Amino acid sequence: MKRRDFIRLGGLLTVSAAALGVTGCSIDGEDDPTSPFGSPTPEPIRDMPAPAPGADWQFPQSIVSADPRPDSIILWTRIAPATAAITDLTTVDAAIRLIVTTADHSGDLGSNADISASTLVADVQVPAYADFDGSVRHKLTGLSASTVYFYQFIAGTVRSNVGRFKTAQAATSTNNVKFIFMSCQDWNDNHWGAFDQIVADDTTPATPDVDFIVHLGDYIYETDSTAAVESSRHSAITLPTGQALQPPSPRKSAVTRDDYRYLYKLYRSDARIQSVHERFPMIAVWDDHEFSDDCWGAAETYTNANTAMFERRRNANRAWFEFMPADVTYSEVNPGIENIKIYRDLKFGATMHLVMTDERLYRQDHLIPESTVNPLSCAQLGRINSRYLAPEASLLSAERQKEAGAPQLTLISILGPTQRDWWKSTMKSSTSTWKVWGNEVSLLRMGLHGTNALATLIPLGIFGSLTGATGISAIPAQVSASVATQIAPGATPAIMTVVVALTPTIGQAFATNAAVAVATSAGGGGNDAAKFTAAKTALMTDGITDPTATALATAAVGAFNKALAVGNLPIVTAVTGAMGQGAATTTLAGTGAYAITAKSADPAAVIPNDLVAAGMAAGLNLAQATAATGGYLNAIAVGDITIAAAVAGAGAANANTTIAAQAAFAITAQDASPTAMTAHREGAAQAAGLTLLQAQTAVAAYEAAKAAKPAGAATQIQSASNQIAFVKAKADITTNKSASPFYLKATGPSAAAVAGFFQKFLINADQWDGYRKERTHLMNHLLDNGIQNVVAITGDIHAFFAGEVYNEFAGEVTDITTPTIATACPAYPSGTTTTAIESTASAGGTAAMVDLVVAGISSTSLFNYYKEAADGLDPTNALIGKLVYVPVAVPANAPFPAFTVNLDLLDFTLGKPLSPVTATAAGQVASQLADQIKRKLAGFGLPETGGPATLDAAVSGYIAGLAANPAFASAVGLAMQLSALGQATNPWLKHIDTEAQGYAVVTASAAAMTCQFKKLNPIVGNTAPSASRRVVSTTTATVTAGTAAVVIS
Repeated sequence: MKRRDFIRLGGLLTVSAAALGVTGCSIDGEDDPTSPFGSPTPEPIRDMPAPAPGADWQFPQSIVSADPRPDSIILWTRIAPATAAITDLTTVDAAIRLIVTTADHSGDLGSNADISASTLVADVQVPAYADFDGSVRHKLTGLSASTVYFYQFIAGTVRSNVGRFKTAQAATSTNNVKFIFMSCQDWNDNHWGAFDQIVADDTTPATPDVDFIVHLGDYIYETDSTAAVESSRHSAITLPTGQALQPPSPRKSAVTRDDYRYLYKLYRSDARIQSVHERFPMIAVWDDHEFSDDCWGAAETYTNANTAMFERRRNANRAWFEFMPADVTYSEVNPGIENIKIYRDLKFGATMHLVMTDERLYRQDHLIPESTVNPLSCAQLGRINSRYLAPEASLLSAERQKEAGAPQLTLISILGPTQRDWWKSTMKSSTSTWKVWGNEVSLLRMGLHGTNALATLIPLGIFGSLTGATGISAIPAQVSASVATQIAPGATPAIMTVVVALTPTIGQAFATNAAVAVATSAGGGGNDAAKFTAAKTALMTDGITDPTATALATAAVGAFNKALAVGNLPIVTAVTGAMGQGAATTTLAGTGAYAITAKSADPAAVIPNDLVAAGMAAGLNLAQATAATGGYLNAIAVGDITIAAAVAGAGAANANTTIAAQAAFAITAQDASPTAMTAHREGAAQAAGLTLLQAQTAVAAYEAAKAAKPAGAATQIQSASNQIAFVKAKADITTNKSASPFYLKATGPSAAAVAGFFQKFLINADQWDGYRKERTHLMNHLLDNGIQNVVAITGDIHAFFAGEVYNEFAGEVTDITTPTIATACPAYPSGTTTTAIESTASAGGTAAMVDLVVAGISSTSLFNYYKEAADGLDPTNALIGKLVYVPVAVPANAPFPAFTVNLDLLDFTLGKPLSPVTATAAGQVASQLADQIKRKLAGFGLPETGGPATLDAAVSGYIAGLAANPAFASAVGLAMQLSALGQATNPWLKHIDTEAQGYAVVTASAAAMTCQFKKLNPIVGNTAPSASRRVVSTTTATVTAGTAAVVIS
């Protein structure tokens, strides 16, 4: 036999050259006896099996073409006995036939019509071995560039569906290149309607305008399930073996080769993905879920131990090679985990060069191990604060520790040294206009400035509290009730005003009887006449006759009414004024205040002289009476809300409630002086017991409310609250962080737990943010060598993003201090450890390239992942959780009941822009809820189409209603604040959509690259949306040649 009559089992990639007649079959590199991996053991070989006989066959996963080059293609299928279940193993070897033609069979796509009568450019026998579960990979060479071919496999007398592929452009071609890229197609979540849409858009099947599809990984997910969301098309997943995940998860993960095979077979049994594969070549790499969530090398991250699972990794490698056709090398005899090399490049004329990398197999551990013990809680970090929401200063500290123990990038790498050097060389030598990097995890910096976030959220909370029903508007009544018992023990200030008014004439006992009579009548609902009668009766009972009794009863009613009318706060301000001038006792000051109040009831009184005289007659000296009168009159002038604003300001800065009230009265009394200035008011507040910050805040609130008094109480409250929350509190929290009195008051018992949030975070350290040093190295390589027009296409993160990638991002932590802290954790036997604190941040570098990030085809959105994490950190959604979402109550709208949805605020926290016009922003924010409202209404039975009310129309109505609802205003305000914060932190993020599923369509020309992000509508019940509703929106990102910038439309 000739060597080409043997098939090398290791790799099992057969090769033939297209010709006018029948082709032979060989193995690429067959005559080279050495392994492509340098193994001393040659790859095993075996004979071509006997041809598959008869009709007892099926192609349960249909067919796939892959890795189109100008002169070659990879073609794949899998055979099984006709009686086998879709996921059964194939247990027999057989040879099958592959035929290829340029004849137009576009009308036969989707069927197994016989194409063998056409002129064939290839007719070759290929092996299907049971050891590879009946799968076939064949590389056909000798093809023509930019040519559409149709192909079919034949097992015995059974034909596969007809397939189509288009070869790549010739090396010198400047034609446009159009492709789709996607990732993350979880069988269990959402729906797979995207595949139907891709096929529906293939409107010229004889001359397809889409050249190929790039799949960036997570083609499968490695865990089982009890039910799929799209249960109308997808069954539960039951792994043949599986390994239990760490409790409390009830799920299992794939562990054996047959587990992984089962998943590929199940996923590719869906007719919709089969239709896509039959029509378009695929260029694929893996990400984490083809092996294990957030994996690195052979290590899992289900547990904090990150256990190395070498055999499991090898099983995953083998299954990927068997089921994901690619022009790659694989060795069965290599005993390590690097027995497959999937990174590679493909050229599409002079227009585009596609560089596909492997970002899991060669990567190093995450910088902060999940097993790191938190020195405060003594618990291991787990995924939060290590892989997700990772403190940036801690990442830099870990980076430096790793650098100290090894040469640069040895322990801080995603690509590994060999692949990194290959990437650099490939990029540098490329002559294509566009260098497109098939990159699994995002290169974009996604930061969260914790200090600025808290300095935004806490003031927003303060503002909401102050402007709410229990805020400033409620303070006058609260303070009034409190101070009344202090200045009038055993009576009310109104009673005491009457007592003081009448005592000089008839004595305290009789005056008290008259005052109580008036108060009793008033308490019983008596009008002024009734109160007069009650007072006169009491006076006459005590032996006082007319005309004295009538005059005193009239005075008693006037004094009582005046005291009620002005309220307690002016009276207490008068007391405070007198005390400030040295009144000996509160009783004396109170007597003077009541006398002043009573005299002010006299319509003939000369203001302020008669009031001062009344105060002096009650025992005050001239200075005390003057101060009391001034305070009294000023309190009436500025009003209760102004005084309450001062109380609220001091209280927000953590002042004692009683002291805050006393200080407010002192400020009001001081303000009565015609020469009073801010500093004088602040001095009076400090003298009353406030700290400087509390005094400054109280006075600022007081002055804001006083200035706004002509506009009404509501405006006063808004103005004062704004001063307290967004001027004073925001500045102090930003500067003093967890030591800020505003922070301590707002967070209360949770202050210590939240204090660690006062630093910068990166939301995902599993992506390139966690390997900053290597990213910088690669970006500098592009800049130093003048390599332009580099665009990454990225998946993994289950969200749409677009933005520029810098060699150094503005705000990036560049230096730290590492102070020693005490800890009682056994993990630190010395009783101390160090913490990392930012000391220097970058002013920013140069944009080197663009990153276009696609949401998952079906996987749970990034928003939902972070909502789950936020609920763990902040179960009541009181503070930190608001960076991710807030619940929104949607009113009932017949025939549907009220319901609650969760507003995605993560978009805004990361920097999604909003209109500065509140009304416009309200509509934008309300639109964030569209998907969730659709799911709710679909659950209520509202149909997609037909009938008087349809799903989309109803959702539009709900969104408009929410946008106009005053109750939604606080959510809009929060979103606007977070948007400003996010844009300041991540100005390079030009498109953000974290609650999405979809795919992307790219067109590369000599002048520009455009990317259309196709966002999908959510599932309707357990079914994908109808054909007219699959895509809900398209957002276009454009990169102009010669620039490292992206524009969104």
